[in-house]
Formats: sequence, C-alpha cells, structure tokens
Amino acid sequence: MDSWLIKKQILPSSEDNSSVSRPSTSGPQNSQSELESSDFEISNEDDNNEPEKKRKKVLKKTIVRNKTTYKFSNETTDISTKKQCALTVIYFDIEKNKVVTQFFDLIESEGSTAIDLFELLILTLKNKNLPLTNLVGFSSDTTNVMAGTRVLHSVFTLLKENIPHIICIKCSCHMAHLATSKACLKLPKSVEDLLRNIGSHFHRSSQRTKRFEEFQTFFEVKIHKILSPAVTRWLSIKNCVDRVLEQYEPLKGYFRELVFEDPSHTTQIMIETLENKFTKAYLEFMSYTLGLMTDFNILFQSEKPLLYKVKPETEKLLKTLCSNYMEINIIRKCTNIFQLNHLNPKYFAPLDKIYLGLEATETILYISESSTTKKDVDNFLKTILEFYLEL
Repeated sequence: MDSWLIKKQILPSSEDNSSVSRPSTSGPQNSQSELESSDFEISNEDDNNEPEKKRKKVLKKTIVRNKTTYKFSNETTDISTKKQCALTVIYFDIEKNKVVTQFFDLIESEGSTAIDLFELLILTLKNKNLPLTNLVGFSSDTTNVMAGTRVLHSVFTLLKENIPHIICIKCSCHMAHLATSKACLKLPKSVEDLLRNIGSHFHRSSQRTKRFEEFQTFFEVKIHKILSPAVTRWLSIKNCVDRVLEQYEPLKGYFRELVFEDPSHTTQIMIETLENKFTKAYLEFMSYTLGLMTDFNILFQSEKPLLYKVKPETEKLLKTLCSNYMEINIIRKCTNIFQLNHLNPKYFAPLDKIYLGLEATETILYISESSTTKKDVDNFLKTILEFYLEL
C-alpha cells in the first residue's frame, strides 16, 4: 500500500494551480474569501445529507484559516482494474491549539504510474479549490513511484518540479520492511520456500487441515491453523515462522506420511527441508530478528505523533543489532551509532560469539555437539553475519 503525506501552508494570497507543468491539472485561481465560501464536497453522493455537508463546510473553512496542513493518500493494490486513493488532511488547528486529523476525500484511479497519481492529486486539490503552492511537505512509502529519484520519475519529483521548496519524509515502517526484506535474501531460499509452500498446502483445504489435526493431537500440540505469509510484506512472516516452529514436529510427521502415500516433488522438498538440522535454527533466528524489526515497525504505526521517538528508537535498534555481531567494547565506546562503520571486519566478534537469539543459540549448540562438522556450523554463522551486515 502506497501512502502520501503532504504538508500544506495556507497562504493569504490568491495563488492558483496554473503554474503546474501538467496541462490537465491547470485551473482558474480562487481567493481565500472564495475558498471560505465554497462548498467542501468529498463526493456527490452526500449532496442531500445536510449534516454531512455542514461538516465538510466546517472542515473546509478550518483548513483555510489555519497555517499548516498534512495530507495523506493510501493507494490500494488489489487485483481490480481501479485503485482507490484515500486522502486525509492533518493540520494545526489554531482555535483548538492542537494537531487535527480529518478525512479529506476518497477517489478512484485507473492508473498507477507516477504521472497518474500526481495528476490525480492535483485534480483533487483543484476541485477543492486548494492551491498547489500551499504544499510544503511530502511523505510516502519508499516505492519508486511515490518517492523515487529524479531519474526514476516519481510523484515527489513531479511535485518538486512545481514546488522547489517541498520536502520529502519517507515512511519509517516501510523502510524497516525493505531493510528486512533485503537482509532475508542472505538466508537460504529453501527456508522462505518452506514457509510459503506449507501455507499454500493447507490454504483453503479443509481435508488437509483435518488430517493435520490428527498429528497435532498425537504430538500434543495446540490445534492452531497454519498461516500463509503475505507476498509483499516480509515482516508478516514473523507470525508464520512462530506458527511453524510451534507445529514443527506435527509438520514433520504429516509430510513424512504424505510423501509415503502420495509423493510429489514439492512435498519431497518440503520434508527434506524440515528434516535439515539447520532449518529450525534459521527459523528460530528469524523469529528473533523479525521480532526486533516488527516491534520497531509497530511502534510507528501508532495514531499518536511519535516523531520525537524516531531517533532514539532507531539508535536503540542499531545498538542491539550491532552488538549481536560486533565486539561489545566497540559499541560501548561509540558515541554516535549512526556514524559507526558497521562493515569494518576489525570490529566483528568471532563467529562463535555471534548472538542468534536464545532458541537458535541452544539449537546450534546441540547441533555442534552432534556429528555435524564444524565447517557446516561456521557456514551457518557466516550466513547469519551476512544477514546482520545487510540489515
């Protein structure tokens, strides 16, 4: 889901949108008095709804009278041919002396390119008689369409061409997701494939689910449903990982029988992955690290303004991650974690000192004491180190 955050400075002058370098979005100018007297209409469906019309007029006048406003837009990414963009204004209400959030508009868009979304935004502001020159800030998910560079041509670069002073603030939650996604590419692909294949195997199959419940009962494990990871959100895999770990023994028993009774290439690969001694260690490590990133992500999904927490919470997360693979004295001596060269091998702790999380550490210790060679364990730890460095 893409999102826009646009901060608007309501000026007393009667500037318009005619300076926009998109012919389809130009329009006549309106003075502030005209703005205050015009209706604030979100859709034509509510024209006969007097209370709703009154609410919109009050909101419109409030926006015009106050200094600053923020505008959000969320573009859905479903499989329909038309996308919906929800617009919300956030502004400082002088009369109430506080920041206020209000729903602004819900519009459809058949296109999803940067130009399509840009022109949709401009047209919406024009229809509400709000000049483009009032926009001073923009925040969004870090997709190329929304906040890409000038070369990639995004909504922000198009706004920047018309409003040189506009600034861009990227979404902390989306950046955490992207960092996690890229880091997880360092882990064996077989682990991710296992999670997705298990979810697909039980998805919408009551017969398979019923059969699996027999194994859950036999192994005395709670009768919980197997979860399917979201395709576009790596942080959603945290719950899937925890569920697979909870059901690990029943899953091995189920797929052993399935391979014996009805063998297939996919189920054969799944049981081989489940019986790999390092698979469980990887899943336990993922549960630990994805937990750190998910907690950070959830914090900034709050409805409360938490801008003041971005730096300290990011600093705390970086210190935790760096201390997992670096010498602890380096972290303690560091006065600014943001300037620490986390890629410098001189700062790395020995492989056997890398922290994996409690459960993964216990699993690796058990594996090390078995017949597994030290080389296999070192390869596992090197993969974990690559994950930390990428994250």
